[in-house]
Parts: sequence; C-alpha cells; structure tokens
Amino acid sequence: METAGTVAGPPFLGRDRSMCSHTPACPDVHDSNCCRAHVVSDRSGQGWCRLCNGIILFDDGHYLTPDGHDEVVGLPA
Repeated sequence: METAGTVAGPPFLGRDRSMCSHTPACPDVHDSNCCRAHVVSDRSGQGWCRLCNGIILFDDGHYLTPDGHDEVVGLPA
C-alpha cells in the first residue's frame, strides 16, 4: 500500500548517493570498492546483507546491483 510520499517496491531501488548519510559517503554502486558500503540490513542468518548503496551482498562472494547485475567481489565487472 502506498501512502503520500512513498514509492511502491523495494526501498533500495533508485537510490542515489545523496541518500547516504555516512561520512565519508558510501561508495557508489559503480565504484570498484562498492562492497565497502555500510550494511543497512543484516540477514547473515540467511546468507546476505543489504548495503547502503543498494547492493545485496551474499556470503559466497557474489553480489547483486540494484539494476540486477550479478558480480563477484574482487573481480572486474
């Protein structure tokens, strides 16, 4: 259900750097160090966490970007 000022769908889609309140700001999803962003939702019991920049980081070293691309931590895109 939507209310005034909200958007339907997952809250991490469409995020931009201006939404990060960390100092220094978390790395952008396109930066090579994107997986160093702060954890904002820890689901380590399920094998994943959501980072401030919208990335879903899995315990096996893979991550999903907000636009749906699957990457491996440490390998070039």
